[in-house]
Amino acid sequence: MEAPHLLALVHRLDAQSKEATPDLHRYYDDLQVVVQAIELTDNNLKLLNYHILKLSHSSPELSSRVLQELLLRLVPLQVQTLLEQAFIALVWILTNSSPALETGSEILFDTTVKLGQRWQGRLSQEATHAALILIWRKVDSLVSQNSISEAEKWCHHVVDHPIFQSCTAGNKGKFERKQLSCAVQLSDISTARRILSQISDECKSHPLTVHLIYKLALLDNDMSREHTCLESLKEHGAAGVPYLLSCAVAAYQSNRMKASIDIIEDIVTEFSDESIREIVRFSIQSLTHQLEDVNSTNSAELVEQTCRILDIVLERAKGLSDVGDNILFSLEDLQGIAHDSYYLAIRLLLSKAFKSSIQLIKKSTKFAKLYEQSIRSSDSAVPSQIYLARDFVHAVALVSQVCLEDAYSQERYNHEIRVCVQRFRNGIHSHLQTCDEGTHQDWIRKYRAMILFDFEAASRLGQWDTLVFLIDEAKPLVDDNLSQIFVDVILSPAVPVKEALRGMRSIVQSIHPRQSPYLTSSLQACLPRHLRCLFQLAMIPSQDASQGDRREDESADKTGIHDSLAEYAIDQALSLADRNQPQPLVDFYYPDEELEWMAAMAFNHAVDLYIAAADEDWKRWVQKAISLADLSRRPGTSLGRLLRNRMTKLI
Repeated sequence: MEAPHLLALVHRLDAQSKEATPDLHRYYDDLQVVVQAIELTDNNLKLLNYHILKLSHSSPELSSRVLQELLLRLVPLQVQTLLEQAFIALVWILTNSSPALETGSEILFDTTVKLGQRWQGRLSQEATHAALILIWRKVDSLVSQNSISEAEKWCHHVVDHPIFQSCTAGNKGKFERKQLSCAVQLSDISTARRILSQISDECKSHPLTVHLIYKLALLDNDMSREHTCLESLKEHGAAGVPYLLSCAVAAYQSNRMKASIDIIEDIVTEFSDESIREIVRFSIQSLTHQLEDVNSTNSAELVEQTCRILDIVLERAKGLSDVGDNILFSLEDLQGIAHDSYYLAIRLLLSKAFKSSIQLIKKSTKFAKLYEQSIRSSDSAVPSQIYLARDFVHAVALVSQVCLEDAYSQERYNHEIRVCVQRFRNGIHSHLQTCDEGTHQDWIRKYRAMILFDFEAASRLGQWDTLVFLIDEAKPLVDDNLSQIFVDVILSPAVPVKEALRGMRSIVQSIHPRQSPYLTSSLQACLPRHLRCLFQLAMIPSQDASQGDRREDESADKTGIHDSLAEYAIDQALSLADRNQPQPLVDFYYPDEELEWMAAMAFNHAVDLYIAAADEDWKRWVQKAISLADLSRRPGTSLGRLLRNRMTKLI
């Protein structure tokens, strides 16, 4: 090109560069012509670089194309510094353009191929390092934007092209690992295998590479390689722990929960590391994720493993706590582990994995106690509801499991229930005095349930004295449902008559006076039936009361019945049924059939007393029987007259 024409083009480029909105394609075309025609002196190169940079602000792609042409023109000059400067400028434009240049990796690949065809040299180590810094930042940015496939392409160019041969082994290993990581993230097993076959042995032995190979083995379901990778990481000692934990995370993300927990157990068993706090939280979260799989068949095994992990960690933490140097866990860690394991125990309970729930709630309580020990030196205190809530969940799980066990195990579980409830009862009274109104009723319901659990467990264990004690304790909070369950348990065949009699007397004397605000009128309607039960139990002769136990009872009369309790039931019935006395409830009605049945039974006993020559007793009983009969208002009933006639015949 003639000098005047070239000079005119240069002037036109200068004019275009100053325009607010230049015609980019015309600017590009003119710049391309100048690059091809101008003599490559230092001043001219500065001029070209100025316009290329100016064009890159508006069109990175067009400016990179111009730089590519300039690079190819620089090759014949055999001036490596100029060539490297142009190449780094190209890489800078491709990696730093905003918005990002989508064809950046293709332009780089095309440039390196064309450059390689004309230039047999390679970049210096300094230039290579500068270019790789720019490319590494680009790769990191792409990965953060989840553009994994594009990131893999950039790494591929660096690893495969001879122009980067001056790259150090460490830097090359970084790009090889990143390329392998991208292939694994894309689940591209064939590409990952190819990359793995090409990387150096030194790179393969790096813990981070081993971790990536483990992830590939997970994708490939290659358990032998998984094992080899884990053993290799263990050989690195404490330095390998973070990578082992990353392997556990990878297994967790691949829904290989058993493999994940296995790794965690190995870590806490073989190593002592500060990362153990994250390990514990992770193991609990892994198990929580496992429970979301309704088809899971190995949850119980995973819970056992998790509990073993927690036991090991607890022992270490306690050992450090005893010497006043608990560096394993902060207060937040202890509180978090106790919290996570507690809610996991609840999930297990809701999933009907009762044994697993029991195991985990025990660990949660131990961590809560360790947390309490750790804050004793401060003014803080562990809220009582932390332990009360755990005792409640523990008791619910025990009660749910006990019915599934054999007789021997049931006894052990019932003892555990009693111990658990006793802890709850020791703390609930003070908590009810301080808790807010919003939670007070909820804790009352929990307290009521715990009394029920204890009542049933004590009954199954034959601890009869406890039954009366619990009925008395329940007076301020008993409701209709709890009172009915008390009666059902007391009247069950397993309870000896003597103990059932004590229990029913307590029900009538302690609960029916309605000291609890949670009782309704429906309970009062049950009183006639409860009095009948008390009366009937009292009428059973003491020599038959305990299935062959013929010891005499001090409360029994000459016929062997519990005379005073039977008469107490009659007196209560007379008082309630007498229409001329104020009733506990308006509209209360004592059923006629109950009165007539008790009257007949009382008269029959009066006859027995007559035969036994208990003159004073039989007269008192017969009078009460007649009084009961007279209170019946059923039309056509003449039971009172009939009993008087029979009494007259006896006299």
